[in-house]
Amino acid sequence: MSHVTILGAGAFGRALGQVAARRGTQVVVWTRRPDVPLPEGLQRAATLQEAVAPSQLLFFCAPAAHARPLLRALGDVAHGGHFLVHAARGLEPCDEGGLPVSEIVRQETPIRRIGVLAGPLVPEELAAAIPSAIVVASRFPEVSQAAQEALAQEALRVYASDDLLGVEYSAALMTVLALAAGLATGLGGGVSTRSLVITRGLAESGRLLEALGGRVRTLVGLGGIGEVFVTAQGIESPDYHLGVALAQGATADSVRTRLGRSSEGPQMARLAAQLAAAKKVRAPLFHAIAEIVDGKPPRETLSALIGGSAPTEI
Repeated sequence: MSHVTILGAGAFGRALGQVAARRGTQVVVWTRRPDVPLPEGLQRAATLQEAVAPSQLLFFCAPAAHARPLLRALGDVAHGGHFLVHAARGLEPCDEGGLPVSEIVRQETPIRRIGVLAGPLVPEELAAAIPSAIVVASRFPEVSQAAQEALAQEALRVYASDDLLGVEYSAALMTVLALAAGLATGLGGGVSTRSLVITRGLAESGRLLEALGGRVRTLVGLGGIGEVFVTAQGIESPDYHLGVALAQGATADSVRTRLGRSSEGPQMARLAAQLAAAKKVRAPLFHAIAEIVDGKPPRETLSALIGGSAPTEI
């Protein structure tokens, strides 16, 4: 990979560009925000056409909520020879519940060789070359191999997977668990309380993941437990901080304004509950978080799930 393109210049997109640049790769960045400063070694493209022209490998680093219009624009300049790896942490609402970003790529662009990147990634640590790891999942081995060639180095191990849907859904569902962990903390719970809601959430995620066509074992990888290990501690997680604030009586809109960052957790909670109902999957925690997001009292709603006894753990 002599060139790679980063689409989106948020904190993660800029950090990912720095990782690729350390490999000696020419990194081109496109953003709709020309005021965003780019780190040294990253080249700014004036147009989307200019950004994608020199690169076979495109990293799409925009939130799921903004994916479709950006991918529609990309469809006008991309071609079937491109590889696209996205790093979205959510789904687009649809009649069936939620649509993965890989499916939006297929609908809006001629690109078919698609991957997803996930893992316990903290932009500041990536930029500083603090050791970490990610997984890139694709049905096309050449996509994962291209991402490994572009990113793998001494401080970053890049794993490959062929469970595209599994990693996409896992990473999206983990935003809900980060939100749940924040709620537990905001209500006065301790480490054991957060552990309880995360473990319950992972069990429900596994059942839902299997029903959606992913592999349950993907959850124990970097895109599942790896991600929630970071976000459930509040590190680089607007969802966790939103959960804390909701537990203390704030509204979702006021918190988003204060944080200045988008949060996938509330939308994903609703979509997870909808998908669980459609697939007839038992998911009381996801339903409870969706109800809290929509205004139900947090303490009473979560308390109903925590106390008492239950027939089986998993």
